[in-house]
This record gives sequence, structure tokens and C-alpha cells, in this order.
Amino acid sequence: MDKIFLAVAVFIAWGAFGPSLAEKVFEDPVSELEGNSEFYVDRDPDYYRLPKGVTPLTYELRMIPFLDEDNQTFKGDVTIKLLINSATRNITLHSRELNVSDIRIFEFNPPNVEIPVQNIRLKPDRDFLVVESQMTLVENKMYILRLKFEGELGDNNVGFFKRSYEDSMGRRQWLAATHFEGLYARMAFPCFDEPHLKANFSISVARPRNMNTLSNMKLKRLPVAEESKLLFNDEESSEARKQRVSYIVAHELAHQWFGNLVSPEWWTWIWLNEGFATYYGKLAMERIEPSWRMMEQFVVEDMQPVLAYDSSFNLFQPMNHMIKHQYDVDYAFDDISYEKAASVIRMMSDFLSESTFSRGLETYLNQRKYNSATDTHLFEAMDTQALIDQVLPANFSVKTIMSSWTTQIGHPVVTVKRDYLTGRVTLKQEKFSYFRWTRGAKKELWWVPIKYTSQNAGKFNETKVMHWMKDRSDSILLGSPPAADEWILFNVNQIGFYRVNYDDRNWSLLSNYLNSNEYRNIPPVERAMLIDDALNLAMGGYINYSVALNLTSYLHRESDFIPLYAAYRGFSILEWVLLQYHSNELSNFKEHMRKLLTSYFGTRTFEVTPVDDHVMKLSRNLLLPWACKYNYDHCKSKAIKLFREWRENSTKSIPSDLKRVVYCFGIKEGGNEDWDYVWNAYRKSSVATEKDALLLSLGCSRNDTKILGMDPAELQKLIKIATKQKASEILSEKMNLSDIEEGPFGEDVDYIWGFIPLTQEWMDKFGPNIESWLRWAHLQDPFNLRATQLEF
Repeated sequence: MDKIFLAVAVFIAWGAFGPSLAEKVFEDPVSELEGNSEFYVDRDPDYYRLPKGVTPLTYELRMIPFLDEDNQTFKGDVTIKLLINSATRNITLHSRELNVSDIRIFEFNPPNVEIPVQNIRLKPDRDFLVVESQMTLVENKMYILRLKFEGELGDNNVGFFKRSYEDSMGRRQWLAATHFEGLYARMAFPCFDEPHLKANFSISVARPRNMNTLSNMKLKRLPVAEESKLLFNDEESSEARKQRVSYIVAHELAHQWFGNLVSPEWWTWIWLNEGFATYYGKLAMERIEPSWRMMEQFVVEDMQPVLAYDSSFNLFQPMNHMIKHQYDVDYAFDDISYEKAASVIRMMSDFLSESTFSRGLETYLNQRKYNSATDTHLFEAMDTQALIDQVLPANFSVKTIMSSWTTQIGHPVVTVKRDYLTGRVTLKQEKFSYFRWTRGAKKELWWVPIKYTSQNAGKFNETKVMHWMKDRSDSILLGSPPAADEWILFNVNQIGFYRVNYDDRNWSLLSNYLNSNEYRNIPPVERAMLIDDALNLAMGGYINYSVALNLTSYLHRESDFIPLYAAYRGFSILEWVLLQYHSNELSNFKEHMRKLLTSYFGTRTFEVTPVDDHVMKLSRNLLLPWACKYNYDHCKSKAIKLFREWRENSTKSIPSDLKRVVYCFGIKEGGNEDWDYVWNAYRKSSVATEKDALLLSLGCSRNDTKILGMDPAELQKLIKIATKQKASEILSEKMNLSDIEEGPFGEDVDYIWGFIPLTQEWMDKFGPNIESWLRWAHLQDPFNLRATQLEF
């Protein structure tokens, strides 16, 4: 089961029984956190920001890393040219985990005139290094600050850190690398570590002659990533891996403009970096490889999951993140700043038109180049271009429209009710929430762009917004109203970041049409939208599950990857709910799923052909394991046959897009010898993507004693490999460990989590509190399914 949606269900359970009980659930963990750790101290937003009286202009940085086995440290010195904006005796900059010495201040002109340093103070809670001079530094005058520093090369992939690898001779080699984004430059050298404080750098790195040095170029990042994130082997790597590597490259290239050329003024607006890089990373791939259908994939792989996240995990953060603590900066790099922002940017591009949006964006980048920006700068540039092109109604502004999406938490659900006699439609918007006790607590309103079509119109390529909904309710008369026995469909191409609910009659008309031979007249993205909206509306209690199940009953006809991917996520959470509260229905549910996936399983089987296109291969890699879950015997025989052939003849490779299924079934249905064979293959492989596939398949074993009985040193090595990144990154899908926890077939492998050492300190301290209310949540019936008769 998809981990995001498993957690969503748990969160829903917390709020399912009204505020008093939900608050009781939260009471102990939160009070414990607030009472025992400064982690959650609510500070003034400017508390962690540097004073505004000093601006860095240039850095001359010299560093010497040491990579001996017995000495893995670094030292260096930095010379910073400063402009004093307002008279002061203090120069405040950042430093964390560094030993700083020999701090000196000089006049810039005349040069080399030293100003004595009177005092040096550290403020560790803010990472401040305060250098106090004996005399006042004059406004609008430049000075030189020189410091020496030293520190240890860390192993947490932040600041200045070390990593090791094995060379072709099997020898361990060391490298040192940097990762500064966020609050980590201050761990490498003393600096003014805020995103708006841009400066020119001159960098020198000392190294032995037998080593190399790589650095950023002007406006170009030097991404540091695991091999499997950037390397692709056509014979060993899956189509999903090819797509992922392509996207990472496109995303990082987009940062040349969004992040490098123009940086956010503060971490509040980090979505100006990550949202645009996500959107343009996908759009660039769409333009280069249209057959990959990347913008259709964007809807089901980015937008729909973040709609769920935005209504469950995201209780506190709008796109413009509130930064009240330094730790909030790390958490600002979340799904809201990436996928939600990208979805809202996509919506803005659509309601402005691509040409107006592109010209407005060009103005924004030119106006703010080599500088920083807030969302206001972006919206003003868009407003200027929108006025020139006359793409918005009079008295409308991009800033007003977009602020409703960037400053408010969550998103709306638009309920559509038809008058079947007059053709008039009544619209109502409210904040969508899985938590029933939060509904109506705050009266949020969004500016909602409305596009719709109908069965008789069949227009799914409408370019202009047909109606703007800015009030809580609205009424519109549809142009060319459909007959009373024909459906209407809102949010064409799922371009708007909201959900749509209908009256029961229109849901029934849509369901009947999907169950007809004409269902393909509704494009794949819209079919995916209907599936995702229906299942999530049912999960939130807005409609009965029977409505959602009736609509999705057409899936026995479906063979397209896009709507099937939406169904995969939705049915995964439904299966989990049944497992918790309706276990007697599980066998019926699985039989129901087997019937629904008949068409898919018949077209995406194990027979790989040279004419298979990208989406066919991608579908096989991502969805075949799901289909196999319900066509178990047939899938098992196919997979085991390929696994045995591979074992008997190691030169016969398994098609890359089938490895996930084949390796897992081989482990799951095999014995100790099969497990050992895969483990040894993992140890011998030199291809990063192949090692990942083999490693993840080991979690499919039913024999936990096989893993528990491993040599402790080998087991620890396995754990270390599987958890190279921080727990927070794992939880935000930077590394997908769902395969280890469940295997690709949804079966729990609980003992695996026992091997994963969480690196977040508060998890160790407050884990028992968290576990207590998780256990409570599992005992509840958040969807009232005990009283619901589900018919499959």
C-alpha cells in the first residue's frame, strides 16, 4: 500500500469524532513536545534573521579538506567585503559547528587599516557569530572581515561532508562534497547564510595532485546525487528509472533560472524555486518526448497525491510557508513547495494563457535577475503582462487571484448541483478536508477558475476560463445546456487545484457513460480525475462509497495507464480501511479487483515486445505488481518461471521493467538458496540501479529469520545502504522504501522497519507518545464502515 495514503487514513481517524476527542488525541504528544524541547518554541518571524545593517558583497574563500582515514577534517579562511547599510559596531553572521579564530576587521579604503575587535559572541540557538568592533562602522562605507575556521567533515550529507566508494580494484576511496541549500553553508564556513544575500565568490580548494576538484559554474549547479539517481543503463535500468533520471536533470537545469538567477527573498517563498523547477522539469520533458505523456503523468503522479497531502498532513502550511524556527526551513522543502506549487503554477499558466504567462515570467526574471524576489514581484510582472494582453476581466488581478492560493492552507471542493429542467447550475465552494471537525471552522474563499463541458458538447480543450468563482456560492446558466439524461463535467483537464463533487444524478450519469463503449470519449486525465475525486470524496464522507464504487466499476474496460494509476492509489487506501474495519469483506474486495483489472492484466503481461512504447513499459513496471496482487496464481507462475531461468543461466537477463515483480516473487516463493542467490547477486553487481532492485526485493521474503539471522556486520551494512538519507527525506519520498516494507504486492513486512534507524532526535524522545495515539487511531472506525454494507 502507498505509504502516503496509509498515513492519511491514520490522520483521518484522529479527527473523525469531533474536536474534543481529536484534541485529546493530540494533547499529550504536543504538550510533551512543547514542554520538553525548544524545537517548537514559537518565535517572532524575524528572530532567526540576520540584522539588516550589513550586506556581503564578495567572498574570497580558501579551504583545505583532509581525507585520510585518521583525519577527516577541513580548515580554511575567508575574506568578506562588506557594505554597512546603517552605522553599527556589530557584524553578525552565521556559523555552526565550526571553530572560528583570528577574526579581524579592516578598512576597505584606505586598505589594510585594521579596526580592533572588542568582543566575539556566539548565539547558538540562532547560529549567530557576533563580531563587535571597538569603533562604530560608518554607514555606506565598505569594510573587510577576515576569519579562519576549521571543522569536521560530516556524514549527514549537509554542509561540508565526506562520502566513500569502492574503486575498480575494490579499494575504499574518499571524497568531500558540499550541500548548502537550506541552512548548511554556515556549517562549511562563516557566512551570511540567507537566500537574499547574494555575493560574488572566489573559491580555492587545496587537494593532493592525484585528486580532482569540481565546482559550480556561473548560474549552474553541480548536483550531487547517488549513482542510481543520475546514471542510466539501458540494459539494466527500468523505464521508470529512465524517466526519473531525465526528470532530475530537467528539474536541476530549471534551477538555473529559478533559484540561481533569481532567489527567494526568504524561505517563505521557496516555492518560487521548487514549484517552478518541478513544473518546468515536467513541461520540458513533455516538449522533448511528447510520447511520454509527462503532463498527463503530472496530474496523477504529482497533483493528485499532493491534493491528498494538502488535506491530511498539511494542517499548518500554505504555499507561503510560515518560518518560525530554523527547523521550519528544512520542512519548507515539502510537497507543498514542490508539487502543490507546481500545480498552482500550471493553473496560473492556463488562466493567463501560455503566451501571456511566458512573457510575464520573462519580465519577472529580467527584473529580478541576480537578485531575490517574493511572490509579489512575480504577480506584479504577471499583472503587467495580463493588462497588456487583456486576458483577465476588468478589475481582476493576478495578485488577488493567486494570493488566495498561496496564503491559505488547503484547497476547495466545488459542489455542482444541476437544475435538470432549466439547465442552471448552482456552485458552492468550501475547504476540502478529511477531518470532519475542521469543516466550517474557518471560512476560506478561493478564486476558482471554472471550465466545464458536457456530454453533448464534448469539448475538453477549452482554452479560456468560462467562469470565475470568488464567492461561497454562485449560479450559472450553461451555454447549450445538456439534456437531462446527459452528464456535465467540471474542471476540464483537472487544470484547477480543487476537487469537484456533483449531485447523485450527475454522478450516476457519469458512471453509466463510463460503463458504456463510449467511455474513451472522456479523455484519460478526466477519467483519472473522476476516479480520484470520487474515491477521496467518499473517504472524506462527502459522498457514499457506493457512488465511488459504481463509478469505478467501469475499470474492467480500462487499459490506459493514467486512470489506472489514479485507481491504484485510491483502492490501496480502501483496502487498508477494509483490513482495519471490514476484514470480512477483504476476499470480496480482492475478487472485485481481479475482475476490474482483467483488461489491464490482459494487455500488460510479461510478454515484452520491441514495439512497446514508453508508457507501456512504465505501466508494466509500476502497475503490473499491483495487478499481480489480484491475479496472484497466474502472475506467480510467470514470475517464478523467469526467476528460475535467471538463476539457472545468469547470462540470461530479466527484462528491466519486470525485475520488480520477478525478483520479489522469486524471493517470496523461494527458499533460503534463492534469498542467498539474490543477496550474492546484489553484492557482486556494480550497476547502481540493479543493486537497488535486488536490495529492495529482499524485503519480499516471508522468512524473517533469514534476515534476522544475517551476520550483524552485513545487516548493518544493508541498513546503512538502505537509509543513506535522513528519515525526513525518506518520509517525503526522496527515497522510496515502500518496496522494502511491503514488497510490491502490499503484504506487510513489519520487521523491516525495526532495522531502520530514525535520525530525527525527537522521534527517539517522543516516539512512545506518537505510538500511543497511532494505536488509538487504529481502533477507531473513521469512515463508519462498520455500519456500512459494501457490495463488490
